Amino acid sequence: MVIEILVRDNLPENAFKQGAYLKKCLIEELGDHPNVGDIRGRGLFLGLEFVKDKRTKKPFNPKHCVGGEIASLSLSNP
Repeated sequence: MVIEILVRDNLPENAFKQGAYLKKCLIEELGDHPNVGDIRGRGLFLGLEFVKDKRTKKPFNPKHCVGGEIASLSLSNP
């Protein structure tokens, strides 16, 4: 049943198209940000690599919980 819906509604192709659009928008908006080391993935499975220094790809100190802070901010009120 689930496979039939996936095929019938062309969901994999739509996810691929929407993911390509999302990746394009992320690159346009954040590609030059000094703390975004990379934007990668396929379809709607995309990831942003946050780094202390874009040029060297040096990561943030784990003690500072930068990933947790980014997650909290992303879920806070717009």
